[in-house]
Amino acid sequence: MFGLSGSILAQRVQPNLDHFWTEFTHPLDGELVSKIYFEEVYTVPEFKFEIIKKIGVLSKSDSGWAKQLNLISWNEREPKYDIREWSPDGEKMGKGVTLSKEELLALKELLNNIEL
Repeated sequence: MFGLSGSILAQRVQPNLDHFWTEFTHPLDGELVSKIYFEEVYTVPEFKFEIIKKIGVLSKSDSGWAKQLNLISWNEREPKYDIREWSPDGEKMGKGVTLSKEELLALKELLNNIEL
């Protein structure tokens, strides 16, 4: 096995039912190299969420996705404050951050103490 440093010139990722593999061109000698990254299929467990209260929109993109602050119950647990992007229909979500009430209060205090 050899170590790679620098940039990969060309890369192609191929999904399979039981593993993922990638082919890339070695940046030094141009040799085509294939590598299997893992042999297990990872599944994302289902989760439930309920938007308890829509607090406000922080920003909106041209595509209609909106970065929102909401109070959300995840998997029927105690509701938490949540900042993330939502699709226009509210069916899809982006990555976000979830905060307890105490964390949100600490964030509020930090924001109040900075100069913008």
